[in-house]
Amino acid sequence: MNAPQIFNKKTITGFTLLEILIALVIVGMALGTIFSLLAGSKRLAFSAAEHLQESLFLRAAINAGQVLEKPEYPEYPNAFRLRVSGEPEDVLEPPERQTQKIQFVLEPFIITDSDSGLRLESLRWKKLTATQ
Repeated sequence: MNAPQIFNKKTITGFTLLEILIALVIVGMALGTIFSLLAGSKRLAFSAAEHLQESLFLRAAINAGQVLEKPEYPEYPNAFRLRVSGEPEDVLEPPERQTQKIQFVLEPFIITDSDSGLRLESLRWKKLTATQ
């Protein structure tokens, strides 16, 4: 005698365990990739913010050096304090032929980043105490 079939193959619906495991593996790989990309972009964002802050402080130092007679360079954060130094050089010689007395002279100055070896040379106007 044939036993009655409880489950008919046509009526069975749903996913097998193997199909569910394969789907979970695919979803896990996709989520792992997405999370690693997000972590990388977060790391790049922090690095960019740090470089932006450093460039703002360097720009402030350049501006201070261009305006002040005896520049007091801005206070750097601890991360940059030992790296960046600024010092003025000798004043440039006056022109050979001048028609008026000089009140301002050009003074070169250098800002140096010791970690990267970057050396930024620029000029600033320095007001003379007595006209020459």
